Amino acid sequence: MLLLRYLYSIWSGLVFLALLLVAVLVYSVASVFGRRGFKYMLGYNKIWVNTWAALTGVRFEITDNPNVKKSEPYVFVVNHTSMGDAVLVNAALKHNNFTPLAKAEIKKMPLMGYVFSKVSVFVQRDNPESRRKSIEQMLDHAKHGISVLIFPEGTRNKKMEQPLMPFHAGAFRIAIETQLPIAPLIIIGANDLMPNEKLPIRPCTMRAIFANPIETKGMTEADVPALQEKVYQIMLNLLLTHHPKFKQPANTHS
Repeated sequence: MLLLRYLYSIWSGLVFLALLLVAVLVYSVASVFGRRGFKYMLGYNKIWVNTWAALTGVRFEITDNPNVKKSEPYVFVVNHTSMGDAVLVNAALKHNNFTPLAKAEIKKMPLMGYVFSKVSVFVQRDNPESRRKSIEQMLDHAKHGISVLIFPEGTRNKKMEQPLMPFHAGAFRIAIETQLPIAPLIIIGANDLMPNEKLPIRPCTMRAIFANPIETKGMTEADVPALQEKVYQIMLNLLLTHHPKFKQPANTHS
């Protein structure tokens, strides 16, 4: 059984690598178009992750929300549990024009670092100046109508001892400064792909659930804490309702 899992892991890795090599070519061409090239890069990402899932038996279950309009920019905030989150996010988002905030260490990864560098804003989490510059870059994208995607927990909630870790305020400051609505999104099951981020990879079902967007028009810097808490509670309640590890059993009556 363990041998089969490692053979499956090799197959999954080879398929991913082949699609990654195509991505390098697509991104190289699309990057010539600047910000306009985002839609080509992210459009390929959807092909990439859905093809990979189809060939490896990974399933995506996406609960869309009609109030999240494909034609409108948002600040997407997503819970973060594993590297698999990036796979599901690209499958779930209908927007072909968004930029994610990514940790600077990814730049060192062969090929993946190149791909991320074309669409992401990088941040070195322990460097205040890097955090400041990353927020400025995200603001610039948002002001040009490009959605931004942020994991407000700031790091992966690997052990899943609690549904959510505390949020950082950056995403909510960006939303208020640009007056873009916040679009909460929860991810369930992405960490089942590679538990504890160690081989072997396992086929699994990943779920994405969109909440109603929250308008920020008219809000000011003083509203950041309240907005941050509101979004936290919305995402927490969704996880408590839908995540098999945390959801409460239904009340039974004798």
